[in-house]
Amino acid sequence: MKYNKPFIFCVLTTNTFEQAQDRAGGKHGNKGDEAAITAIKMVALKREFLNNK
Repeated sequence: MKYNKPFIFCVLTTNTFEQAQDRAGGKHGNKGDEAAITAIKMVALKREFLNNK
């Protein structure tokens, strides 16, 4: 809120190394990548709102 920027918080809770690998590009996709894409989409959405004022 202080800087008026989108903030995406992504914590992976894994119990094993295999679970961590699965969430970092394995069978469950790359969750860090998904968080980064969400942040980019939030910036684009903010710009769209500001341009339509």
